[in-house]
Parts: sequence; structure tokens; C-alpha cells
Amino acid sequence: MRFRINFLACAALLFSSSLSMATEKPLVEQIMEKVAVNQDRAQEMRREFVYRQKIIIRLTRGNGKLAREELHELQVTPTPGQTEKTLLRFLGKYEKDGKLLEYAEPRFRHKELDLDGELISDLAEEFANDKKSRDGIARDFFPLTSHKQSSYRFNLKGEEVHRGRPVYRIAFEPRRRG
Repeated sequence: MRFRINFLACAALLFSSSLSMATEKPLVEQIMEKVAVNQDRAQEMRREFVYRQKIIIRLTRGNGKLAREELHELQVTPTPGQTEKTLLRFLGKYEKDGKLLEYAEPRFRHKELDLDGELISDLAEEFANDKKSRDGIARDFFPLTSHKQSSYRFNLKGEEVHRGRPVYRIAFEPRRRG
């Protein structure tokens, strides 16, 4: 499956030591190397602190109307082997006959065959409960860490200013195999 994702990489990644002139454009490889360092450090830091994780998942119909939505707020506590998660708050909504109805329990089903309910529960589980990840966040959610970047091709699409800081717009897609 091919996909393309755009993101902004903050210019505050301290290129001053690697770039000789302010007018010189950084190579996409230099930008992504700094992003990888920051992502690796962020992953390590998540293992050191108790924190709150908020997950909001929305499913919309083809016409743009909300089909189902869930908010999960969890307390994440690192342990030597993985993490412990405690559900602090949950709120769900689903559409039925043009109305949004609320529910308060994960994995709620409002009918026997509830595909939206199954899908949204599976998405929440896959995103935040990766058993191979020490902090529970899916390891391959963003291919920005140093060990994942080699599987992707990056292309600098442009530069802009966001909240007063220069940023770079970078597109990436999986490298073709074979």
C-alpha cells in the first residue's frame, strides 16, 4: 500500500552547526537526521515519566457526517517491562437515525452487528496498546525515528513560517522494494 504524508519539521532543530550560511538551504537528509534525534529522544523520555494520554478517534461517513467518536483519557505509568495504563475518562458517541447518542463504556455495541463499534475499538487498541512498544504507542505510527527512516524516501516540498518560526514541508513515502 502506497501513501504520502506531509508534515512540518520545525526549523528550530538547530542547524547552525551543520550549515555554513543562513541563505544555504538545508538538505532534506540533514533535516530528517535532526528529526530522528528528536523523535528518538522523545520515545526515551516517555519511558521516564507518568503522563496522560488522550486519544480521540472519529469515524465519518462519505458525506462527512460523524458516524462514531470516542475519547479515551489514560494515565500511563512506565514499568521495567512495558507500561501500565489506567482509563481515567471515556466518552463515546454514535449516530442513530440522525441523532448523536452518547455511551460511557469502551467496546459498546448498540446493535448485534456494529461494524463502526468494532472498527473504532480496534483502532484505539492498535494505536495505543502496542505490546512490542515499551510506552504503548504504536512504534510504526510515524516513521520518523532513526531506525525507521531508512524505509522511506523524503522530499523537501517547501519552506514557510509557522507561528513566527521557519519550518520545512517534507513529503515522505515508502521506498520501493526490489
